[in-house]
Amino acid sequence: MSSNTIEEIIRLDESNYFHLARILILLDEMSKKSYGEFIEGITKLVKLDFLLRYPTVLEKALIKKGKSAKFVDVKEHERENVESKMIRYKFGPWDKRYYEFLRILEGLGLIRIGNENGTTLFQITEEGKQTCKNLNNIEIFKDYVKRSKIITSAFGENKANYLVKMSYSLRPELSEMKLGEVIEP
Repeated sequence: MSSNTIEEIIRLDESNYFHLARILILLDEMSKKSYGEFIEGITKLVKLDFLLRYPTVLEKALIKKGKSAKFVDVKEHERENVESKMIRYKFGPWDKRYYEFLRILEGLGLIRIGNENGTTLFQITEEGKQTCKNLNNIEIFKDYVKRSKIITSAFGENKANYLVKMSYSLRPELSEMKLGEVIEP
């Protein structure tokens, strides 16, 4: 991997805009499914985003579910690195910035955050959908759009508990990691 690629990965991780766009793209794809008017719970959102951020894990998850992984199209540099690392948290992979990202998206009017019976609900707004139409045409986000479609189709109906268990079964080393330890690709 070239030093330019590594520098670009570091810049991407430092850019909140990049993370906001990725999460918004995932929420947009979920909203297109009959079960996806809302994503129920931050744990579910985070586990779906884990698959998006770690495409090699997405490949394994699809294969484990008996689905083809050929359309994930993992690039060679993604096999060695991820654009933004997550840490091991109580319920598996986590990024301490999620609450910040979600509040920014809400503040921009791109998503709605609600609560029903103690469960946080995330819903993309019409303005968020329009923003995603623009993002879908930007080259750097095309893999996220494609992979978000795959993720929502294969895993969108699953509950958070299933996704947490799946995360641990696909990456068994997570259970041995200390809380806060960085998850490598």
